[in-house]
Amino acid sequence: MRTTLLLFALFLFSFHSYASHLLGGDITAQHIGGSNYAVTLTVYCDTLATPMATTTNINVSDSAGNSAMHFNIDCDKKNFGRTQPGCADGIRSYIYHGYITLPEFGKYSISWSYHLGNAVDISLTKPDNENLLLTTIINYDSLSNSTPVFLAPPVFIISLNSPWTYNPLPFDIDGDSLHCSAFAPSDSDTLQTTAQSLPATRTGPFKIDPLTGMISWTPATTGTFSTVVIVEEYRHGAKTSEIRRKLQMIVVDNSATTPGITNFKNISLNNEGYPCIELNAEQDYNLTLYAKDPDPLQSVNVTSFGEPYLFAQDDASFSTTTNSRSKNSLTINFNWKPCTAMARDKAYPVLFRVTNGDFACDYTVLFKVTKPKAVADNNYFSIGNIYPNPAASLIFLSLSLEKETKISVHISDILGNPVWYSDDVTFDKGKHVFSEAINLQNGQYIAQILKDDAIYKTQKILIVK
Repeated sequence: MRTTLLLFALFLFSFHSYASHLLGGDITAQHIGGSNYAVTLTVYCDTLATPMATTTNINVSDSAGNSAMHFNIDCDKKNFGRTQPGCADGIRSYIYHGYITLPEFGKYSISWSYHLGNAVDISLTKPDNENLLLTTIINYDSLSNSTPVFLAPPVFIISLNSPWTYNPLPFDIDGDSLHCSAFAPSDSDTLQTTAQSLPATRTGPFKIDPLTGMISWTPATTGTFSTVVIVEEYRHGAKTSEIRRKLQMIVVDNSATTPGITNFKNISLNNEGYPCIELNAEQDYNLTLYAKDPDPLQSVNVTSFGEPYLFAQDDASFSTTTNSRSKNSLTINFNWKPCTAMARDKAYPVLFRVTNGDFACDYTVLFKVTKPKAVADNNYFSIGNIYPNPAASLIFLSLSLEKETKISVHISDILGNPVWYSDDVTFDKGKHVFSEAINLQNGQYIAQILKDDAIYKTQKILIVK
């Protein structure tokens, strides 16, 4: 980790004479009654940046582009210049809060501008003259409406030639529909998509999922790139607001590894191709995932974001457990018992961010909450078959448990000679995925699945590498 941080610091320092070190940010507006809105400005900087002022100025323009008002907002003293959970080491956030009263119904643009002058930004046509422009658009009418927000902080440092996924995790408290896109930044209120280039045109495919907001990119050249993530809010087919997050991405050439979740592909995909888990309201659900870094000497950390954590009651919980035998792996535990009122057609996105202090990778799961089944179904118990079959080096087992249960797997050759056995793993009541790495020669084997030290089922498995 220290190697990458040193390279990152040297990278920034080498451009210190003509870079502002502001890495991005966003503005949101929350309706608090009548024509009044609470405005939040968040700015991200690296550690070489000059500390931000404790007060800054916001501009409000009407739909014709005419300035309607200017007002000052003050810093959040508790969260000013601090690192947020999920941010990379060396990145600070500066948060401001203020209040505005809009004069009449209409569409308004709330913006903040700061001279950037970042000559190293490859994706800008005139980087020396660029401003960091942060904007949100709100439609003030008789209906109560707030802009969406981003639940996950940005990720700025990316490894060369490594697949990268990042999700700002847009969320709307009003439950309206959201559409995500990405464009090249501009120092005016109109985004330019032709004069400037997204990272995609210089290094390969740069994609954003319009539903989840997940960005995927494999950078093929080092440098500094910029993009703007746009989230548009729609209600009954009409656009009601828009938020934008400016994001500067710094691609470094480094031998440090990128961590990941080893059993994430085990999660089933829904009809649209998204990892999705369906759970019943009023029932405990537990998801177990495993985070690991390829470097055995590199430690990993996991943070999680999502709407299920925001409920005052019946909210989800998240924890990690360090593997005592290896510092480069963690067990992730997600638990949620949603109430009946949380059942809905729209899924709940939950983000798991895995980082080793150098680089980060995001994984998004959709949780679909359905109404409770009949009481007779509440104690449903099942242990599935081992999969995939044939397997290579990993095996999985889907569990649905009505109480705390100890699970293990024993594997023998076709003559009955033991060749491999797993550790005993105790799972709480709920749904889980049992995952183990195996190292067996190609061939056919007999697997016994043990429940509380008793053989529950036996199946044949085939190992093919």
